[in-house]
Order: sequence, then structure tokens, then C-alpha cells
Amino acid sequence: MRSPSPAVPALGLLRGGLLAGPVVLAFFSGGFFDGPRLWALAGCWALVVAAAVLAPAPLPRRRAGLLAVAGLGLLVAWTGVSRAWAPLDDPAGDDLERTLLYLGALLAAAMLLGRRRDARTAELAVGGGALLVTLYGLSGRLVPWLVEQSASVSAGGRLEQPLTYWNAQGALAAIGAVVAVRVAGDRTRPDALRAAAGAAAAPWRRAST
Repeated sequence: MRSPSPAVPALGLLRGGLLAGPVVLAFFSGGFFDGPRLWALAGCWALVVAAAVLAPAPLPRRRAGLLAVAGLGLLVAWTGVSRAWAPLDDPAGDDLERTLLYLGALLAAAMLLGRRRDARTAELAVGGGALLVTLYGLSGRLVPWLVEQSASVSAGGRLEQPLTYWNAQGALAAIGAVVAVRVAGDRTRPDALRAAAGAAAAPWRRAST
């Protein structure tokens, strides 16, 4: 019987970092400001380099995956070039950093989550992360004596924490709801998990209104 490759535990850690990263970043205003965004950018591309060394397939095997990576790469290039005529250089530079972060996340996901088993794990991680962020946003209303949150005037009473932008909070809730429906309708999942996924629709429904 062959012993497992030494790279297997390392790949597991890389997958965990990739799936946990967006949840952590959500609690730093979603990476809107320079400091957290640059830390996320550095960490994401460190994952890309490590995955390129350890993962069995450093690039997507299918044409659709290659086209997705190439398309996002072209968007990064176009965003960088557009700084030449942007009226404000700093916001244009921020957009370039964001697109570089998206490209790094896509590359890391292509290398680390290509197997069906890993994709099923990613479903749960994305749904769980979205639920955690959404529940935190709701907690400021449900248990304000326990969780104190700041509220901006521009939000007009809408849920905005921790992403600090109400539309982003609603979009995240919508993503979580789609994942929940997918898991709840998957007959290969345990019944308890499917029921929990269905129940998660309640906070997402409230957060998206």
C-alpha cells in the first residue's frame, strides 16, 4: 500500500486558506481599504505560487476553465492599461489591485478545487462563510446589547456590516441562498445537512431585503 504524498497535507492547508480567506476579508470591510486588500493580495498570490508547486494540475484541464482564466487575465491587463487615461490614478490603482486579487483567487481555485470532492467541500465553505457574515450583520439588530455595530448615514438603516456596503451585503446573501438551494436539493447529501441548508434561507432572505 502506497503511503500518501507529503504534498497532500500541504494541499489541504492551502485549500483551507483559500476557502477561509474571503470570510476573514469580509470582516475588514470586504477588502475595500488599502491595508487589508494588500494583505489579501499578497496572501492570495502566495497561495497561487504554493499551489503551482504542489498541485498535480497547475492549470485548468478544460477549455472553459482556461478561457475563464484568460478572460480575467485580459481584464487585469486592460484595467492596468486604462490607468494611463484615468482621471484619478488612485481609484484606478485600487481597481487594478482588486482584479489582481480576483485573478489570483481564480487561479488558486482552479489548482486546488478541481476535483469533485473538493468542489463539494467548497460549496459548504462558501455557504457557511456567507451565513456567518450574514448572521453577524443581523446580530446588530437582533442582539444589539451583545454586538455593537457602527451604522453610516448613507446606509439609511439597511444592513451593511461587516462589508460596510448594503448592496454587497445583499449580494452575499443572494449567493448564500443559491448555494443553500443547491445543497438542500442534493440527494447525495445527508438529510440533516439538507435541512440545515434549507433553514439557512431565513437569515439570507432577511438580509437581502
